Amino acid sequence: MLCMTLGEWMRKSGLGDDQMAALVKTDRANLSRLRRGKQRPSWELAARIEKATKGAVPVGSWAGTSEKVA
Repeated sequence: MLCMTLGEWMRKSGLGDDQMAALVKTDRANLSRLRRGKQRPSWELAARIEKATKGAVPVGSWAGTSEKVA
């Protein structure tokens, strides 16, 4: 399966911040920071993102960023 960033997956899927935030049970502002790479999700949120994206944005994809973990 192709691994992509959250922003790439959202663009490909046609989902906006509000829709994706609701899907993974977080708020829009937090989702926006994640999508733009300004923040990393908690492990629990990363797992919900992986599930929502059917593995296209895996939990491990967040490990390489140097931003603060939420």
